[in-house]
Amino acid sequence: MIGFTLFLTLQGCNYYGHIPEPPLEASEKVRVYPLETEDLPLLEQDFIEPVDKLCNALLDIGDVDYLNAEQCRILLTWISDRLGQPIGDRLVTIYRTLADFAHQAISLNTGIVIEL
Repeated sequence: MIGFTLFLTLQGCNYYGHIPEPPLEASEKVRVYPLETEDLPLLEQDFIEPVDKLCNALLDIGDVDYLNAEQCRILLTWISDRLGQPIGDRLVTIYRTLADFAHQAISLNTGIVIEL
């Protein structure tokens, strides 16, 4: 699945390296925002490189990474700046959802798995 997974808790999670694994079935431990294949070129052009640099992440098409609460703080600043600039409607929708997830991850001291 390509998309964003917000962890509402990290209790009881299995990990693959530093990345918590989402439950296989629907769960109250996560919120999921699926992306469409058509979103990938937009994210490749606008999102991946700056977020990799700012958040010290390893995002790329076909990859998965986890942004912890501290990285979500950095991401949130970038999203706020980006939403103040002219971007397409689809990116606005994606970034607003990601900002909501980042706020929650910070509040809960969890994080977001980003799978592209």
